[in-house]
Amino acid sequence: MTVGKVLAAVSPVFLALTLTGCGNQVQSQFNAADICKGSMATALEKNVNDITVVDRNGRLIYLKYTNKEDWKTDFYRCRVDDNHVVWGPNKGEWQNEKTGIITVSGNRDQLTVTEATEQGDVTKQYSLDELRGS
Repeated sequence: MTVGKVLAAVSPVFLALTLTGCGNQVQSQFNAADICKGSMATALEKNVNDITVVDRNGRLIYLKYTNKEDWKTDFYRCRVDDNHVVWGPNKGEWQNEKTGIITVSGNRDQLTVTEATEQGDVTKQYSLDELRGS
């Protein structure tokens, strides 16, 4: 009977902790680098394979895009705030704090990135393998 009382007392606590962890399922399937890579590809309208993660520093992810026509390389930074993504050039202001808001959601191994623009929403989907280069 003691085990039954312990399980009954632990069950609500366990249930609360389990449900609390369900709030941001995107983060559990995709890491911040995956989310930033897909978000940058969407915002820049580039192939996700042409975006490379070069560094991480706390919540910031640093990425680069190299144009294969002129070999010019641009560097960017990105951070994930819950299901929103903020990005900017490596040395410059954040680009989408007020317009071009990017939101992300995940479903199994599929990341959906939506950028709200003045012309309407732009939505792209990326597989986990695609984001990680597999």
